[in-house]
Amino acid sequence: MASIVSIASPFLSAEISSTGAELVRLRDSTGADLLWDGNPAFWTGR
Repeated sequence: MASIVSIASPFLSAEISSTGAELVRLRDSTGADLLWDGNPAFWTGR
């Protein structure tokens, strides 16, 4: 079972899956998501 590791700085926060070290979320200091959301209509790889 995968777990999520969270790391943060004053500028960015990230969430990384323990399975394959996949970056699952990246946000800037305003809370804006910087990663594409992986819409399953186009991408089912996650």
